[in-house]
Amino acid sequence: MNIHSLAKTTPVGRLQIVQLAHSAREPLSRIAQSFHVSTTTVRKWLRRFQAEGFAGLADRSSRPHRSPRRLNPAQVALIRQARELGWVATKISQALNLARSTVSLWLTRLGLARLTDLRPREPVLRYEAAAPGELVHFDVKKLRGFTHPGRKFIDDGGRRLRGAPRSYLHVCIDDHSRLAFAQVLERENAQASIAFLDAALSFFSKHGVRVKRLLTDNGSAYRSKEMARAVAALKLRHSFTRVRRPQTNGKAERFIRTAMTEWGYLLFESSAQRDAALPGWLQFYNERRPHSALGFKPPASRLPRRE
Repeated sequence: MNIHSLAKTTPVGRLQIVQLAHSAREPLSRIAQSFHVSTTTVRKWLRRFQAEGFAGLADRSSRPHRSPRRLNPAQVALIRQARELGWVATKISQALNLARSTVSLWLTRLGLARLTDLRPREPVLRYEAAAPGELVHFDVKKLRGFTHPGRKFIDDGGRRLRGAPRSYLHVCIDDHSRLAFAQVLERENAQASIAFLDAALSFFSKHGVRVKRLLTDNGSAYRSKEMARAVAALKLRHSFTRVRRPQTNGKAERFIRTAMTEWGYLLFESSAQRDAALPGWLQFYNERRPHSALGFKPPASRLPRRE
């Protein structure tokens, strides 16, 4: 039972009202005054108790007994059929001569509030490379420069200032150990991506990890001929995600989200200060930060032991 937040009585208090009324020791007006309710309320609970007993003292639904303007089953079926054809709420309301709010309400009740509800969700397929270096995820995140505290570069008028400097966070994360590396570069083109690849391979090598395969999205930098030649020269395998399927590169996407939450969106004085704080946060992420997928151990716990 859900008692109304502004109710002056509970079922126990209502029972006390009824008991005092049955004892006939005090008039109903005085009973109402002692409980800070009206005489009408006292009569209501007395009448319900006489008709239903203690069960009658419980709260009742505020839903009306009849709803003559409620849509009939045939109209609801038409809304469902139109939605299954991919129609939006506005188009359905115009075709059926109904208020858009009514159509939206019924789409929510039918579990079809979003067009994506028409398609069953694909099962989540979790995978993990057998050893460090077998698969490394790469990705890029655009960053906005700023010269005063705040997440974004905002001028006095509250709008984003045009011409604010932009940089790019290049990231990579090992699929097995979750060992991560990142750099803030001025470009996201093929030359910058190749330079980051070289730096990443050097980083993993220092930790005793030999990279064999990299996974990227289908961005122009990763699909370029320069990148293909660089990957071939390094004797690496290069795989690409499915088109319009960022879930394929989910570990890199999740790492970017974590990085922006714990590092990028903190209150720095400037973007230069933010960029300078990146190596320290990466060291914390790799050596001390617990990772849920690793049994709440840091990525360093899965690296090969070195003499």
